Amino acid sequence: MSEKRVISAIKIKSLRYGEVLSAAPTAETIAGLFTAATEISNSHQDTFTYEEAEPTVNSYKNQLNGQVYRSDVEPGAVSISFSIGAYDFETKAAMQGGTVTAGTETAGEVWARSGGKGLIYKSLYALTEDNVCIVFPKALISGRGVSTDNAIAVAVKATPEEISGTAIASEYWFDVAGESEIVG
Repeated sequence: MSEKRVISAIKIKSLRYGEVLSAAPTAETIAGLFTAATEISNSHQDTFTYEEAEPTVNSYKNQLNGQVYRSDVEPGAVSISFSIGAYDFETKAAMQGGTVTAGTETAGEVWARSGGKGLIYKSLYALTEDNVCIVFPKALISGRGVSTDNAIAVAVKATPEEISGTAIASEYWFDVAGESEIVG
């Protein structure tokens, strides 16, 4: 029996996004999904985080003897956050919303903030330095402008959501150390 590889999911090597998935990613499809996704070329220093909030535990006591007789657990929310320090307007619109108007011979591109509260959904792929690929098949993307080291970055928070009516999980982790298409 071969020895299992131990991981730590260290730092970030690559971030990508794509359309919400219509099928669960698998060990056989992850390389194609990852390479087809749009690469985010910049994650500002020390802004990448993976967070899972503490679960909420509700314990119910028997009023007659003061002992807990049942409990339930509500899992904590999961999210990936990062700030894009160098970007084009297409990336800004994909992560923050708004519209991009193409440039002309006499004027450059224009990004315009959208007036509504439209929700942005994407699939998100985060490849760690030790070659673990974290996949959110459907993530709510919340982007905003933020001052970072004398520049305006696009701060992004991706929160995975279920895809109703499917058996697709909200989050997957793949060991892709042997996937040359992904890790190079």
